Amino acid sequence: MKILRRILIALSITLAFLIVGGCWILPAAVSFYVVKKAPAAASVVPTELKEQSISSAPATKLAYFGYEFEVPWNDVDLSRSEIVEDKTDARIACVSFRSGLKLLVVVTLSHDGPDYEFLRRTYEATPAKIRYFKLLPTSSDYLQTVHLALKSISLGELDDRTGTNPAESGIFDLQSERFRGFQFGNPRVRPDVIELHLYDDKYRVLMKVQQGGSDSVEGVTQPEINRIVQSLHPILARETSPPRIAQK
Repeated sequence: MKILRRILIALSITLAFLIVGGCWILPAAVSFYVVKKAPAAASVVPTELKEQSISSAPATKLAYFGYEFEVPWNDVDLSRSEIVEDKTDARIACVSFRSGLKLLVVVTLSHDGPDYEFLRRTYEATPAKIRYFKLLPTSSDYLQTVHLALKSISLGELDDRTGTNPAESGIFDLQSERFRGFQFGNPRVRPDVIELHLYDDKYRVLMKVQQGGSDSVEGVTQPEINRIVQSLHPILARETSPPRIAQK
């Protein structure tokens, strides 16, 4: 009987250890790893965009993949602008300007990736919000770990060739009559790249403003970015139209 009792005690201790390991130690270990590997930009959360003014400079209207918008620059270089396909078969409009500025535009279906509400929760996750002693696989605290891991992956895709990340200078909420989204990069610190991720009921529009690599490029301003965001709207055609100077 004593032997049987010892065996039962040993099994109980082992079972308890497995339960604790599965329900706390393992999630805690995963969370420690996710926090350790999180990039610096993972500590940045979306904030309200304080500069709401819109550039009134003469603009050029552009239309790609069923959406039209205005850029507050009239030096589009058509000879160096093109539409290309990447490895995922996504179509990308590469618009070049004589100043050296470049604008990339990609339009995809929203259901091809996470929606706005999910991404909002993801970008609000930070390493500081992980509470290790309250972690369970089914708890909301562990869900923070999941969002943080996804945020790290998502922001990692923003790294440019120099290893810098525009999100480190700020993530900002974007809102227009039709779109909601995020801006990665604060124009005041002049990052090499500023990304705009915009979502409507059906499509996701990604715009990447590239202003690095050329000393001739003046820094893009927030009012200029606001002009692009606020003018973006769908059109009937799903192709492109020639650039034209918009009325001031």
